[in-house]
Amino acid sequence: MAIHNKTEEQIKDAIYNLFTRCRTEKSPDRKPVLTSQLCEKIFIWCRDYLFTNEAEKLGLEIFNFTMRIVREDSKANIPTDKKEFIKYLFSSLKKERAGYYRKYESGLIKITKENKSKIKAVEDTIRMKECFLGRNLTEDEQSQCISKWFKKQEYIDLKNKIYANSPSDIDKVGVYDDPLNTYLLKIDTEIIQKAVKLVLDKKQERSKDCYKALFTLFCFENNLDMLYPVLDNEILEACYEYQQKPKQYEIYLKYHPEAKKASAEAIASKMLKDFINDLKENLDNLI
Repeated sequence: MAIHNKTEEQIKDAIYNLFTRCRTEKSPDRKPVLTSQLCEKIFIWCRDYLFTNEAEKLGLEIFNFTMRIVREDSKANIPTDKKEFIKYLFSSLKKERAGYYRKYESGLIKITKENKSKIKAVEDTIRMKECFLGRNLTEDEQSQCISKWFKKQEYIDLKNKIYANSPSDIDKVGVYDDPLNTYLLKIDTEIIQKAVKLVLDKKQERSKDCYKALFTLFCFENNLDMLYPVLDNEILEACYEYQQKPKQYEIYLKYHPEAKKASAEAIASKMLKDFINDLKENLDNLI
């Protein structure tokens, strides 16, 4: 087991404090330094606690995300309360991770594994130098970074191939999103929340909480955050702590402690499937 220099809570405290300082810092010389420190702390959190075996290859995503959250125009969209900020941060990093796999490891992008790694190295180098200098690199400076791995035109061609698969095209073929996720994104949030409540109201009292908890876990894992207001807050809290995120069978055992693990897994899976089918049926009636 890896030994970490700081606990997860200490890392989250440091991230929140640096984020607050970055957003209030007025000095054009000091802000890039604080931003770089914030990026480093977020990377450490990912490396040591969130995405242990993946943090290294998510370096650019972490960097770009850090740059976005300290921009002036993003202030209104980011919670200032520490607890809510950490929830926002974790959810956002999950989306950055998903975006990485869509972009670099999709079967739709026909480039070699070696070139994927080299492209990632170029982008990491450029962004890290920009962070250190506190400004965008000039075209000549970017070319110098690229030249370590590619001829400039080769790099441009590969990048064009990556970005040829736009998010809208991906959504149309349904390659990445869960079918329910794709379906729900096309429906008004209030209608979906109403449908969830209707389905729960029809469940027996002794099983209602279990259904709700199982569906909450599903929504968290599929980034259906527009449904959080009608879901199980206790499960959401556990999910945001990451290392405490429950499994389906553990949720079932909470309400049925006499069950065996093997049967709990099967029953929980069936309950979730039944709930989703009921939800789709209710949505069809409401739309």
